[in-house]
Amino acid sequence: MLFADEASIAGYAKDFVYQLNAGGILGGVGNDLFDPSGVTTRAAAAKVLSILLNY
Repeated sequence: MLFADEASIAGYAKDFVYQLNAGGILGGVGNDLFDPSGVTTRAAAAKVLSILLNY
């Protein structure tokens, strides 16, 4: 188990979340949480876009 709140990640998304995390594209929000129902920040979105554009 990678995230403490894994049970709250939708079943269809779990594999994608873990693949994106393993690739360094997507991370958690701290304290071993992913927070799938949380709101993203501009900084987090910019980081993901930057990583994807340079991938």
